[in-house]
Amino acid sequence: MSIEGIISKIQDGSDQKIDDIKKEHQSKIAKLKAELAEYERKAIEKAEDKAEIEAEKAFQQTINRSEADLRKELLAEKQKMIEMIFEKGKQAILDLDQSELRERYARILKSFDQTEGTLLVGKEDNDLLNEDFLAKAREMIGEIDYKLEVSQNFDHGLMLIAGRIQFDARLDQLYLELKERLTDDVVGILFQESEESPES
Repeated sequence: MSIEGIISKIQDGSDQKIDDIKKEHQSKIAKLKAELAEYERKAIEKAEDKAEIEAEKAFQQTINRSEADLRKELLAEKQKMIEMIFEKGKQAILDLDQSELRERYARILKSFDQTEGTLLVGKEDNDLLNEDFLAKAREMIGEIDYKLEVSQNFDHGLMLIAGRIQFDARLDQLYLELKERLTDDVVGILFQESEESPES
């Protein structure tokens, strides 16, 4: 074989080898490109999923805050309504006829089971809880020995000081005790139906 033939054969072998190497590398490159594209696709999906999760979290937090604000507003409105009901009740007592009011306070005095002491009456009730009231109290209790005084420390109602014992029938105090005792009942009457689920 001539030198030219040997060189040609070597060249053909080299070209074949180069082609094989190129093909092998092109296959690896294509595979790497496919892997990179898949990685990028998954990374994008993961990022989108994460963004979606974060968006859902933010949305849920907004809903939770809104629901909390709504509950606060509803509670405040309920408290206002309850307060208004008790205030109207107190005003209804104050608007009663004087003779009926005297009778009610006389019954309270009778419940104290004390026939003597200092009887303090509210400064706004000076015309109500007076000697006429004591006469009404005597009709219900019997013989009593009360020293009648007007207090400047409260507006309506009375207090009986009998030695070291104080009997409190100030209107504000009576209504405070009434509110503590009846608020749950008032809440039940006012809001029970509105708080029931429509599906139930």
